[in-house]
Amino acid sequence: MDRLPQGASSSPESDTLNRFNAYFELVSANTRALMEAAFALRYQVYCVERKFEDPARQQGGLETDQFDRHAVHSLLFHRSCEEAIGTARLILPEARPNSLPIQQLLKNHGLNAADYFPSEATAEISRFAVSKEFRRRD
Repeated sequence: MDRLPQGASSSPESDTLNRFNAYFELVSANTRALMEAAFALRYQVYCVERKFEDPARQQGGLETDQFDRHAVHSLLFHRSCEEAIGTARLILPEARPNSLPIQQLLKNHGLNAADYFPSEATAEISRFAVSKEFRRRD
């Protein structure tokens, strides 16, 4: 077992985080190249592997939608292969009705999102995708 520096304490949470950081790197997709890597991974997972989205409606092998322009995107890299293996986005609220997918979904079912959560202070996590190679590991 690895020894901790004198005065340091070990906890299940820190052990888990240390293990995660040893194998993975989480980065903000804040450049055009990183955004395209996130959209390409989404295309692979949502259009090709899961057939959740129609690939004919996506351009250039990138899965995007109207919510991407007001979202914060992230990528998960596997350190040993230096490859993006996961992505997710946080859609930020806008000062207009139905700026989040959940608001549109509720509206389509005759429900008002404001009855369930404060729309102006709510963000939505979506397009969480993990490469098929890493969804199930032996």
